Amino acid sequence: MNIQILFLGLTAVTFSCGTSTTENTEGETIAVETVAVTTEVAAIDTVSANYMLLKNQCLICHGGAPSHDELIAPPMAAIKWRYSKQFDNKEDFVNGIVAWGVDPKEEEALMKGAVKRFKVMPKLATSEEDLRVIAEFVYDNELQEPEWFAEHFKKMHGEGGKGMGMKKNQN
Repeated sequence: MNIQILFLGLTAVTFSCGTSTTENTEGETIAVETVAVTTEVAAIDTVSANYMLLKNQCLICHGGAPSHDELIAPPMAAIKWRYSKQFDNKEDFVNGIVAWGVDPKEEEALMKGAVKRFKVMPKLATSEEDLRVIAEFVYDNELQEPEWFAEHFKKMHGEGGKGMGMKKNQN
């Protein structure tokens, strides 16, 4: 009996959340359902182990620079955009990043302009498992773009120049 009362009480609390009462113009009391909507993008958790792995293994070179001329490698936001353009789902995106990270070869580069400018990146000492964690983190999170990046991208690639670090819909 007590379990049934507890269940009914929890059900009532659950379904009453977000509902309030008000009076309409005729003085009748009516229930009004309220829904909270937020358009804010969640900030990247910069203290998580996965972010720290990205920071220590990739952002050292791919973190961007104060200006385009000071880059030593393409920013991670550009890498994410290019791989997202090539691969339309998370699994292929992650596998593409991992394959490149395990054995970067000029003939297999998706970012031909970056290879021309910076050469092929050196083979990493990062494990394949860690590369997979990094690639999943990159896919799932909005990445910070250098201030100059959107304007440069627009110049190089047209109107698609906003939000290269934006997360794609997950499949």
